Amino acid sequence: MEHKAKFCPNCGKSLKNEPEFCPFCGYNLQKYWKAYDQVVEKNETTDVNSSERELKDTGEKRPPRKHKRSRLIIIITAITVLAAVLIFFIWRSVNNENDNTTSQAKNSLQSGKVKKKGSHTKVVSSSNSSTSASSSAAKPNQLSATALTPSQTAAAIAYYADEEGYWQFNFTQENYLETFEETTPDNYDLSVPGDDNVQYEIRMAGTGSGGSSIYTLNGGTEVNIYSISDDGTNNSDDYTALTTVSLSNIVKYINDNNSVEDVNTIAKYSTIEDDR
Repeated sequence: MEHKAKFCPNCGKSLKNEPEFCPFCGYNLQKYWKAYDQVVEKNETTDVNSSERELKDTGEKRPPRKHKRSRLIIIITAITVLAAVLIFFIWRSVNNENDNTTSQAKNSLQSGKVKKKGSHTKVVSSSNSSTSASSSAAKPNQLSATALTPSQTAAAIAYYADEEGYWQFNFTQENYLETFEETTPDNYDLSVPGDDNVQYEIRMAGTGSGGSSIYTLNGGTEVNIYSISDDGTNNSDDYTALTTVSLSNIVKYINDNNSVEDVNTIAKYSTIEDDR
């Protein structure tokens, strides 16, 4: 092996080649060269092993993984795209709603202009319907045949019979009816007896006179008016009813002649007396 050292370890003189003994001091250089060779060989082995280890480490060392970073980039990109798509659809939906609202407002304005006359006609028609309905139902200051009290029924019949000339009461503030006596007499053979043979005899206030003015009811809707003389004879023949009229027609007569207050006054000062 060629030695790098060219100096004697004993005298330090420069040596040429690799002599076994130093030509200057006679120092035995064989052990020196042998020891030197071992050191050099060991160093070279160490260097080789170190180089091989470095090469091995270099070969086994893997480059940094890029798939995690790529996955993160893909996720971020996907989220960005989804957000952009969502924002687009929201913007489009808002614009469509605004367009629809504007369109409906325009159509409403145009419809209001076109149907203005039609709306007026509808109001008129509604007014006619209300008028028609009010004609069949009782107004606040009118009577209803289906809502009369017993006293109102008797007062309405008495007022109607007096106004039509069947009876002569000549109502004044002091001359009102006192009672309507419910009786079931056997002495009168009336042409149209009332339900359960009940008849109503009218007595005047103050004097208590009466008994000749009689009416009967059939089914609560038909009124039979009689006038009986003091001697037991009828103005007509055989106690025949002077007239038979429906209670609804009597009520209509009173309403048409604005006589509701008069009838209510008669009802206020008179009572129904059951003398059966």
